[in-house]
Amino acid sequence: ASESSSAPACHVATGVVRRIEGVAVRILVTLRLAPDGPSALEGDVTAELDAVSFAALRPVAGERLAVRIPHGA
Repeated sequence: ASESSSAPACHVATGVVRRIEGVAVRILVTLRLAPDGPSALEGDVTAELDAVSFAALRPVAGERLAVRIPHGA
């Protein structure tokens, strides 16, 4: 029996907040695509936060923040 999850698969990436635009936060992240491999993806990711999450996180430019990025995004 194979296990299946209804939740979409996500990467969790930690990055540095570059810019905040309303409740959208632009973050420079580095993702390691394979745990034992050299390949990594680096670039800006925009995380859309709802007002409640934004108030809870209170992101500040220059601080580190972890975001969930769905596969295929």
